Amino acid sequence: MELISYIITYIVVISSILTLCILFHKKLAYFFNDLISDCRWFIQENDSLFTILFLILFFVEQLFLIIFAYLFRENVIVLQIIIGVFALVVVTTASFQKTILDVRIKHFKGQKEIAENLYLYVDELMSRFSKKKLLKK
Repeated sequence: MELISYIITYIVVISSILTLCILFHKKLAYFFNDLISDCRWFIQENDSLFTILFLILFFVEQLFLIIFAYLFRENVIVLQIIIGVFALVVVTTASFQKTILDVRIKHFKGQKEIAENLYLYVDELMSRFSKKKLLKK
């Protein structure tokens, strides 16, 4: 009987969440799009800050590893867990750094593409203008 009540509660909660998502999906999409755009702008405007922040973060992570390795040097099992957690934290931090760098690189590639297209457009206009000037002479 208890299992049935848990299943019914689970179904009600999931269906409520799905109903809310269906009703507000456009508003949620706009909200997350605005949030991501703001984050992208902040990352692009403060790229040096993020470089320094990640350097400090990697330093602090390694410092904690050294301190914990010294404190728990006698307990091998705890030391193995600490090293495993350290590896996970470093990989996660590196993934965040890569994501932020990818945002910057994508922005610069987009700006480069816009500049190249603008150059080609202006070059084409200049050549048309030159041909018309030559024809009038």
